[in-house]
Amino acid sequence: DAFLKAERVRQRIPGMAVAVVRNGRLVLADGYGLANVTRSVPVTRDTVIQIGSITKSFTASGIMKLVEQGKLTLDEPVSRYLPETLPAWEDITIAHLLTHRGEANAH
Repeated sequence: DAFLKAERVRQRIPGMAVAVVRNGRLVLADGYGLANVTRSVPVTRDTVIQIGSITKSFTASGIMKLVEQGKLTLDEPVSRYLPETLPAWEDITIAHLLTHRGEANAH
């Protein structure tokens, strides 16, 4: 707890929600700092943090690791892994998702 508080201040992070799980057991769940600096709204353990598009890079890296390991290919349809997709999405591939493009009827 003290480490997280100090790091938040040192790194000038306005606010963060943290969960620490050890051996499948929740050890810590708390909020630190502010969720909204202008309104002085504190972060709680239940605060939903807006992270924007940063997860796209992590997801793409993970997918490329699976490609390197031969566990999937970029030209496979997404429906192979998400069988409940709409019929209009049948031609959408993993590559389309990574490059944010797809068929016109994919909307």
